[in-house]
Amino acid sequence: MSHLLGTEIANMLLFILSIAVGSQIAAYSIAAPLQTEKFFDLVGCGTYSICAIISLLKPWNLPFPDDFQSILRRYHPRQLLATGMMIIWSTRLATFLFIRVLRAGRDSRFDKVKKIPMIFMIYWLLQATWIFITGLGVYSVNALPKEVQSDLSLLDHIGAAIWLFGLTLEVIADYQKTEFKNNPGNKEKFIQSGLWSLSRHPNYFGEIILTNPEIVRPLYAYLVWLSPIFTTFLITKLSGIPILEKNSDKKFGRLKEYQLYKERTNVLFPWFPKNKVE
Repeated sequence: MSHLLGTEIANMLLFILSIAVGSQIAAYSIAAPLQTEKFFDLVGCGTYSICAIISLLKPWNLPFPDDFQSILRRYHPRQLLATGMMIIWSTRLATFLFIRVLRAGRDSRFDKVKKIPMIFMIYWLLQATWIFITGLGVYSVNALPKEVQSDLSLLDHIGAAIWLFGLTLEVIADYQKTEFKNNPGNKEKFIQSGLWSLSRHPNYFGEIILTNPEIVRPLYAYLVWLSPIFTTFLITKLSGIPILEKNSDKKFGRLKEYQLYKERTNVLFPWFPKNKVE
């Protein structure tokens, strides 16, 4: 039974992977000729929701429940909770990033790479990997039949609380920075107020901790830890903090106030400033 279940789950995860990769390649085939990155994040975050819903609907040959009671009978509360959290997070992020790139007119991360088709494609494939690995907790929970899952426990509630804290932190940090940048008087300034006085990247800290793995059976307990590990690596070593730090250093590095801000403020983990900027 466990062998058959493991094979069934593996097949489902491979199908989700094919959706993640296929959707990004399809989007790339449109973006590359146009040399545009404007819908990069929109497609990526949207694919999260699609993959989450598809994984929840398994077995896919059954009709979708037509009322709330039928949904509760078919799915485990853990599956509904995990899927709902992923949809809320990805929808919020997709909306925020799409509006931001439309207002800015571009995403500086892609200024050079969007003109080099093969390099540009790597970014899309990396996004597909991000979609699959980061969502493993949700996909794995949804892959397990309701009958073999345990009741919601204290660990589930702790995980949900951590997720809510991370999402709240990310939303507040994004809002504070958006409001700061929308103020014409801050055109040549950098944000160091609110959550940004405690961390140089509080939004990324929130992003990392909200990807805490869902509570699943031992079979996939180690697999889903890839989600926060990969997210942390991606943000701290590849596409997140290194790029933003380099851009900020280039733009504000000459300012004494910025140098003091970097000295007193943690890169990622929010904490009280070491000293005040004079």
